[in-house]
Amino acid sequence: MKINDAYQRFIEMMLFERNASLLTIECYKKDLSLFINFVKKENAEDLQINDLKNFISELSCDGKAATTIIRRAGTVKQFMFFLQKENIININTSSLAMPKRNQHLPDVLSTEEVEEIFSSPDMNKDEGKRDRAMLEIMYASGMRVSELINLKLKQVNIDLGILKIIGKGSKERHVPIGDFAKEYLLKYLYEVRGKYDIHRSQFVFLIVEATN
Repeated sequence: MKINDAYQRFIEMMLFERNASLLTIECYKKDLSLFINFVKKENAEDLQINDLKNFISELSCDGKAATTIIRRAGTVKQFMFFLQKENIININTSSLAMPKRNQHLPDVLSTEEVEEIFSSPDMNKDEGKRDRAMLEIMYASGMRVSELINLKLKQVNIDLGILKIIGKGSKERHVPIGDFAKEYLLKYLYEVRGKYDIHRSQFVFLIVEATN
């Protein structure tokens, strides 16, 4: 089976059988897209447990936060477990030691807590549309706050839904953001940003006048 077909079956299973929220589904899509792009394998049958181990190592070397690594590794492990149950692959995912969260890090937010944060911006206001777009982009891409506020228009490929991120040491990476984040970004760009771009700014996110 083609790996993209297996990916689609997994997403449909999580959506229709597990009743996962749209926010959770977007998270799964992003994590698995990153993994599939990393392994560069055409067929799901060719996946090995070392692919996940190498993916975790790559995330760690890239400086990702422990909570991000744990979430992405957990998504891929669920995907592999699904493939195992479907008799597409034959590997023992239970033997994989998952990365540990540093005890000094705060607890990971639950899906409900994340959804509450995302629903807090008032979408009837310009600043709310901007803030929601910023939250969606940061959550979908794993960007640092400093990377987000310095994001430039030339780094955004709307058609492909990809951001070109310039990180520490001028290291460049291309990050997919998914349809959900893209929708809110477009809403901000078309409905809000043009009102405040009086100086033809190169940055995506601008200071927006607060309204009552």
